[in-house]
Amino acid sequence: MTENTQKQPQGLETLRTLRDELRLEMHLAGMEVRERWRMLEPKVQEAEQRARAMTDEGQWLLDELLRHMRELRKEIREHRDGRATPRA
Repeated sequence: MTENTQKQPQGLETLRTLRDELRLEMHLAGMEVRERWRMLEPKVQEAEQRARAMTDEGQWLLDELLRHMRELRKEIREHRDGRATPRA
């Protein structure tokens, strides 16, 4: 077995998991949520690329992206379950 000597940035695996979950739930989402995902998905790809050369600024970007993805996942689930709440 080869040992992975390259350290993964904190949150990168969570980012990938959230991305995959959101992709699976998109077919159930409303139009507004789909548009938000279209805007967010390229940022996920960019974050994955930049994570290879992680800096403090990059870690902040990853943390912010994770926060937005968690919010979107929550809204998708609320919409799907009929509990949608209006955004401010």
